[in-house]
Amino acid sequence: MSIKALVLAVLWVCLVLSGPVAWTYSQSGRIFLAHAYMNGWVVPQDYEKAADLYRRPSNEGVPVAQNNLGVLYQTGRGVRQNLSMAAYLYQQAAKKDYPEAINNLGFLYSEGLGINKDSEKAIELFRKAADLGYPLALSNLGKMYQAGEGVTKDPSQAASLYRTAANLGIAAAQNNLGTLYQTGDGLSKDERIALDWYRKAADQGYAEAQFNLGFMYQHGLGSPKNDALALEWFGKAAVQGLEKARYNLGLIYQTGAGVAVNNQKAIDWYRPLAENGHAGAQNNLGVLYQSGLGVPKDEKEAAAWYRRAAEQGYAAAQNNLGALYQFGLGVLKDEKEATAWYRKAAEQGYATAQSNLGAMYYNGTGLEKDSRLALDLFRRAAEQDNGNGQLNLAVMYLRGEGVEQDVIVAHCLLELASRNGIAKADAPLKQLEKQLTSDEIEKARSICAHWKPGSPLPLSSKTKAS
Repeated sequence: MSIKALVLAVLWVCLVLSGPVAWTYSQSGRIFLAHAYMNGWVVPQDYEKAADLYRRPSNEGVPVAQNNLGVLYQTGRGVRQNLSMAAYLYQQAAKKDYPEAINNLGFLYSEGLGINKDSEKAIELFRKAADLGYPLALSNLGKMYQAGEGVTKDPSQAASLYRTAANLGIAAAQNNLGTLYQTGDGLSKDERIALDWYRKAADQGYAEAQFNLGFMYQHGLGSPKNDALALEWFGKAAVQGLEKARYNLGLIYQTGAGVAVNNQKAIDWYRPLAENGHAGAQNNLGVLYQSGLGVPKDEKEAAAWYRRAAEQGYAAAQNNLGALYQFGLGVLKDEKEATAWYRKAAEQGYATAQSNLGAMYYNGTGLEKDSRLALDLFRRAAEQDNGNGQLNLAVMYLRGEGVEQDVIVAHCLLELASRNGIAKADAPLKQLEKQLTSDEIEKARSICAHWKPGSPLPLSSKTKAS
């Protein structure tokens, strides 16, 4: 029988024989019972009772009680969250060289939580906690080296610290070491080794690693693509409250990535996030309301969700809200307001908004017509492989509007747009091919073949794409 199992057995017998109340009369009894309530050992987990039980020994200067009460104040479990109080309690326990409190205080300094941010002080505390044998501090120290906070950035040193802690079973270090192997930062890139480290941490219940493991399976990194395992691991992380895992599950059900499309399930995942201020979930909920998928169609409700996300600077929602204003869907038609929202998204590099704003300039809708600005916006969208941007830019090249007419570049752009599923590009492409020679068509296709998304498109058929 393990020591932990033996302790729990003794605790269970004592609680059965004497009841929890009897344990509150001694300091050690209070602390032991507080541990039980905090961790759900034998008794139901109850953070409020744990906090009440830790308070007296904490006031009497017992470092483990000070530290654990600090954890409750830091996380807002059983008490109202108070980061300053957490920092104070950690400081009191740290004075007695309690290693976990020293590490926790270092974390608050590293993040500036409840105390002024001080990376160098955080480094000092993490080192001290590590020297006192607290392995999680090695992982936290590794993060500082990885980010270059308080020390010179050194991914190799970060990897070394993570490895030491990971081999001691620290889940956070196992996850972080996996990240370095996945990205090749400070180590030779190896997705299979990354997967192994993520799995070790995920098997310990570490939510971030569960998400990362799901991501690896979803995209076939370090292992054959496995949608079922991706869904399983995202689900485990989501149950623990990891926001990005919940959002990913919404996306999976909305898009049908490895599962049957289920917009109702997508909404079930999105709505709590959206109500809590998650901009991506707000935008996607708006999309579902606008299209009537999983919910009755309601363009006013869509506009409300888009607005909440747009006001947070979420580019897709800014573009979507602009479209509602342009066409008067769920809001009063207002082309100037549409232009303003398109511009906000376009300035963030959102390709769809760049194309939409370009169309407003091209047609003189909501602002003064300007072919040159339209051309620039269409080009910026097209270079991000946006099909509508490619189609619109092709039209300008065909007509010689804002640019010298160039049917070869136009052909290339129409072909790119067609590949991107823009059906409106198909007819003009076929018509143009009837007018061009086989050599001209071959030249246009050569331009397309050499162009890569994200790189500049040729200004004319006399120049080459970079």
